Amino acid sequence: MIKNTVALYFSPTHTTKRIVCTIAQEIAQRMGLTYTETDITPASYREEPISFNSGDLVIFYRKNAKPYLSLFSRQSKQMVPQESV
Repeated sequence: MIKNTVALYFSPTHTTKRIVCTIAQEIAQRMGLTYTETDITPASYREEPISFNSGDLVIFYRKNAKPYLSLFSRQSKQMVPQESV
């Protein structure tokens, strides 16, 4: 069951941050979920693996990439592509 939305972004100019956070906040509000942000812009924030919980819906945007839906797999502890959007 989804309990939290996570806005995950790399955004040196803050444009991607605005897009991702707006989408994640809107989803959280409409679904009655909590909301958190994870900024991976500083290189030091990318030195360790990022972990999520089984109830997290992670919203991530990468410029020029085909979007897809990923769900956290409890068994593998990784984000698993589910389907193309």
